[in-house]
Amino acid sequence: MKSYFKRLSKAVGVPRLHPHLLRHTYATSFLLNGGDVFLLKQNLGHSTLVMVEHYLHIASTRAAIRSQEFSPLDRFNLKDSRRYKHGIDRGSIDGNIYSKPHRRRPR
Repeated sequence: MKSYFKRLSKAVGVPRLHPHLLRHTYATSFLLNGGDVFLLKQNLGHSTLVMVEHYLHIASTRAAIRSQEFSPLDRFNLKDSRRYKHGIDRGSIDGNIYSKPHRRRPR
């Protein structure tokens, strides 16, 4: 098996190719693509989630970056702000939050 990976390593240009690297790549890719940690634990044959935690550090960093793409705060457009009730900028958010703008009562 060792000689096979040595030949494969030269063929694909990955200097330190070994079975554990392929397993690590699979686990990390699985989590980055939205895979469930419990299913990954089962797929890798681990009895506890402790070993799966080794792969979570990379996936959690990526998840934090991806979650910023969906953050409602990043959708605010402060340039063209038309403020309404509760400080929500209705002109910058996709969709209609309020049917009417909030108006102050006359004094």
